[in-house]
Amino acid sequence: MSSFTSELKLKPLPDDIRWELLEEFEYYLGDTESGISIKIPKGFVTDLCSVPKCLWFVLPPWGRYGKASVLHDFLYRDQTFARILCDAMFFESMTALNVTPWKKWFLYISVRLLGKASYERWTRVKETNQSG
Repeated sequence: MSSFTSELKLKPLPDDIRWELLEEFEYYLGDTESGISIKIPKGFVTDLCSVPKCLWFVLPPWGRYGKASVLHDFLYRDQTFARILCDAMFFESMTALNVTPWKKWFLYISVRLLGKASYERWTRVKETNQSG
């Protein structure tokens, strides 16, 4: 089964919204012997789970799904995988973290419905960086 094999170590940034990764963070697809992993580098900046403030009483930016949220942010920015695969890995990683089913489905459906603009924005950023 897919898994996170290290602790997530973050420090808050001065804007009180974003967090910086203090150490490399890794997610294995399949078991750890598969040799297939996604490495999120030290220094990566995330906002954790992008939930509107009005819903924080139910789904705060940080919860059992925190590691999955950092992975998802990285996948969107990295652009190695199509958006549908990024979202599927988000769902799978929440399963690996034993996220409550209703939260897992709510967050997954939310990124499927609302994540397109964010993914496309990161696509444009990557294209601009490659051409300039």
